[in-house]
Amino acid sequence: MQLLTFAHRGEARAFLDQLDLTQVQGNTLYRFNRGLLLITGEGLFETMNAVSKVIATHPDINEIVNLGVAGSLDENLAKNEIIQIRTVYLELEEKAQFHSFSMQERITPFKKADCLTSTRRVLDKQTAEKLLPFASLVDRELWAICRAVKDEKIPVTSLKLISDIPSQEQNEICQVVKEQADLFSSHLFDAWNALHSSNDKSKLVLDELPHYEKFHFTSSMMMALEKKLSQVFIKFPGDSLESLIDFDSILSKETRPKEKAAELLNELNALLNPYRVTLEKRLSRLTPGLKAAGLNPTFDPNLEKVQLHIKGTFSSKNEMAKAIDQLQKFDFDQMSAILDGELDV
Repeated sequence: MQLLTFAHRGEARAFLDQLDLTQVQGNTLYRFNRGLLLITGEGLFETMNAVSKVIATHPDINEIVNLGVAGSLDENLAKNEIIQIRTVYLELEEKAQFHSFSMQERITPFKKADCLTSTRRVLDKQTAEKLLPFASLVDRELWAICRAVKDEKIPVTSLKLISDIPSQEQNEICQVVKEQADLFSSHLFDAWNALHSSNDKSKLVLDELPHYEKFHFTSSMMMALEKKLSQVFIKFPGDSLESLIDFDSILSKETRPKEKAAELLNELNALLNPYRVTLEKRLSRLTPGLKAAGLNPTFDPNLEKVQLHIKGTFSSKNEMAKAIDQLQKFDFDQMSAILDGELDV
């Protein structure tokens, strides 16, 4: 069950108007078809207390989505832009704390940035400039939400609408936010719907994947998986993934779920681009000496140009001499032949 959290009723106004809600507790907690909606109030301790009470009385909550406005500390971010939070930090009594929380990884169409929860209002350019090294956004409650559900390990997603930029605002920020509450809430409602659509799409992808619970895909890996699966189903219509991929081989290895996911992506890539995989394998046979000498050899990303890119760091003349020796031994002619399509070399 999903728990939606808002600091103020103004932020939740579009949700209160458009969702079929029933009151659970006063005018702060509501139930709808997907879960609960909570108005936490503003501030670190008030938020933590409100969320903790709801979690304690509703143990079936398995996801939290925090939606609300936030100030931008970064002038490169635009007002009214929706930002998905990656990590939240805390500033307490004007001092940055070292305990941070990472948000749930998921595919969304939104730009990502970090957020700083502050116990003070950030209303001026000088304060914003001091906080910018820690995060791009500032709010008053996200860190408290994450802390309240830390022991239960409930994943948190946060979407913030940039309501103001303290370094640019000339008017009283609080008044500006209050006057535009309807517009802000409408944008947040649209963002939440987009978030849910993205989540449904990811679930559909995972439903097509055998043993998906044994893999762990980061947000970028999930996007790659969606793309590759779509291409595989087009290229091999009627074939099941289990007939195309040796899942038993991948799952039997003593590797972490994320490493299994990376190997699966490689296998899908091999299905889609067998010629490229053959080229990469042939080229990899030429590089052990370079790698042993501390060099990082790479080739043209498209495997079209006859190019060898080298990176390396040396701590002594001896290390440099070994690297030079391996470079002189490198079979450039064979690399050129492979890239020209002579696979029998």
